[in-house]
Amino acid sequence: MANENVQPKRSRGAFFALVVFGFALGLIGLFYSPDDDQPKSPLIGSEAPAFEFETLGRRESLLDLRGRVVLLNFWASWCAPCLEEMDSLSQLEKKLPDDRFVLLMIHVGEDQNEARKVLHLPQRVVFDVLPSVLSDYSVSALPHSVLIDKDGVVVQEFRGPRDWVSKEILDEIQSALETK
Repeated sequence: MANENVQPKRSRGAFFALVVFGFALGLIGLFYSPDDDQPKSPLIGSEAPAFEFETLGRRESLLDLRGRVVLLNFWASWCAPCLEEMDSLSQLEKKLPDDRFVLLMIHVGEDQNEARKVLHLPQRVVFDVLPSVLSDYSVSALPHSVLIDKDGVVVQEFRGPRDWVSKEILDEIQSALETK
């Protein structure tokens, strides 16, 4: 008589592969979220949360940049999608006049020395922001970018890497530059 309580053997290898696959998908979802899957941000249309930072050897505030379009880019040197867009961010910074446009690279996390090794790093890198800044801008994955118009109003949020010199993005930034 067969024992009805015997469970079929499961392959540990298959189980392990499934766990690793799930973990990998979770990491991808954590660091790269396409805009199509994201609800419209409550920040869009509201005043950008102000914060202070140090860059180019001086202390500034986001409020000091009023009158210029600002692109905040939250990134980390260990984030592959962040590094993927670094060259196009540098190109964007060179294309636009610095008296009308500012790119602030908000470094998230680890050692500044590692971050400084990144090739094609734009000029203004901000280190040591308070965790409240990440919370205020709803940064839950990297890269995360926020476009702010001349009046300090958030006009767009971008989750995931971009080609920052693509026609679509340049048109959006140009539109922010031309607003009254």
